[in-house]
Amino acid sequence: MENQKIIISLYVSIFVGLTLYVAKMVFFTIHGDEPWFAEQAYWLVKDGVVRSEFFSSVLNYGTQQFAYHKLHIWIAALAIKLFGLSFLVLKIIALSFFCIFIVISRRYFYIFHEKQAKHIFVVFLAFMFINTIALEMFFVYRPEIAIMCFGFISYLFVRKTMYGRVEYSLLAGIFAGLCALLHLNGVIFIAAGAVLLFASKKYQQLMWFCLAAMVVASFYFVDILPHHWSAYWMQFRHDPAIPESKFSVQSLLLQIVFEYERFFGHGYESGYGLLLLAVLIANGKTIWRQTELRYVLIYFLALTLVLAAISPGKKHYYLLFGIPYAGILISVTLWQAFSHIRNSSRNKILTGFAVLYVLANIPHALAMINDGREEIPTPRVNTAAMKEFKIHDGDKVLAPLSFIFNSLEQVNIHGVDAYFMRARRGMVVFSASTFFHEAKGTDRKFILLDRWQLQGLKLKPVVGETVHGYTFLGSGHGYYVYKRTF
Repeated sequence: MENQKIIISLYVSIFVGLTLYVAKMVFFTIHGDEPWFAEQAYWLVKDGVVRSEFFSSVLNYGTQQFAYHKLHIWIAALAIKLFGLSFLVLKIIALSFFCIFIVISRRYFYIFHEKQAKHIFVVFLAFMFINTIALEMFFVYRPEIAIMCFGFISYLFVRKTMYGRVEYSLLAGIFAGLCALLHLNGVIFIAAGAVLLFASKKYQQLMWFCLAAMVVASFYFVDILPHHWSAYWMQFRHDPAIPESKFSVQSLLLQIVFEYERFFGHGYESGYGLLLLAVLIANGKTIWRQTELRYVLIYFLALTLVLAAISPGKKHYYLLFGIPYAGILISVTLWQAFSHIRNSSRNKILTGFAVLYVLANIPHALAMINDGREEIPTPRVNTAAMKEFKIHDGDKVLAPLSFIFNSLEQVNIHGVDAYFMRARRGMVVFSASTFFHEAKGTDRKFILLDRWQLQGLKLKPVVGETVHGYTFLGSGHGYYVYKRTF
């Protein structure tokens, strides 16, 4: 009877999570770098090289960009080639990888946890669907979901290669290499697979795994070597998305020491971090005694430590790389706790942390869906803004990154974001007069700003007022619009 109540509660959690996922899809918005990736892929299809008009003033990106997420952009370019520049198609690619991951994870549980696979998988689904980070990213065209998917497939083949079959070593290496090709942070899956095979004394399998992984990952350099290495290194070293820093052993150690910030940066992350910590403390010995869980733990720790060492900053969505393995440890432990909740105070405490995890995630998930709708324009909004402010085909526009969708093929766009990037690096004097002067120098007819950019430039626009040669037309559809008057 007790188990029935628990199972019903789990299915309710899954239903709530799925409802949130559907709401996220219905009220989708432009997220972060999606327009930048779309523009890179668009020019790859159109001109045969990855470049960016939007960031043309940054590191010679207007001519050719060499430091980018290779396979991620190639997939987008293929989609654009087949379906045109469609915001929704790019989002569906991310959703497809997430669905593949769910299917593969079910296969994993039925192979390695066969006695209780059904129930543990239900706990795993509840854990994943309530997770706010997964909710945030599953419908966003960034590389993290694809890396999570390919990385988990790689782990599955690493486990199968423990039985001695070379083809599984090669497949594990291929998928780990694809992770690195999607995003350089994906090399953590090559490292984690190598660590696990080495720890298991599978030296022959380790050799084939590394060979396959490195061959696939080497395609990263296909448009760099032999003639563009210096251009690549310049762009990589000064990438505006990466904080300027100097490498040292001390900084490396500090990055690892402070990796806890990624797990406890916000309330919803803390719910996940605390639940994982509680599981490891309460069930660590049992996890280590069980072969499969020990392998999962070694793999997870290797992923976490290598990511801490190589990743600049503590971006929360990189937690997705390790969440499947943490989810396995948590799901197995929680199902045992749920099944014997009356027999142990420890099980009651673990159940309490599971409830805390849900309570930490649900409110933020609801707020995230609502806030996203209000703050970031959609492609339809961009079309409406062009119509209202009479922005015509061929006009030269300076606009936020979000404006790329539904306008890239009509107007010539340079990026407001590029100016802010250069200003943060001290490459340009930051002021409204400098900003408008640059816009005039590149012959921008219209300037569109979002409210954060407006505030950053300390502008207080009045309709009809002219500032540095640009007249404020008004605001609408999330943009503040200026038009050049002389």
